[in-house]
Amino acid sequence: MTYTKKMSDEPMKYKGREILTLKQIPRRVRDQRRQYQFLTAQLIKYSVTFRRQIPEGILICWQDKKFRIDSLDKAHEFFGHHCTAKEQKCREEIESKSQD
Repeated sequence: MTYTKKMSDEPMKYKGREILTLKQIPRRVRDQRRQYQFLTAQLIKYSVTFRRQIPEGILICWQDKKFRIDSLDKAHEFFGHHCTAKEQKCREEIESKSQD
């Protein structure tokens, strides 16, 4: 059986169970991505759209603006400026609701 694009879109079945085909990512790239985990966890938490860049970096869509983060320094700067500000805003909203 030849592996084609159509076959990759449909799950394969073996003994009644579905087999999902995943793209293999090299270890070096996974290790580089692991360094950005502190930022991606917050982006997922706040449902912010982002895309991983190869070999290293993240493309983030934040408030209709695109940010290309391609170094850890930029990632820490973005996290400090945008994510902590968003957390502070959420805390203030929660506190104001609890005071009502």
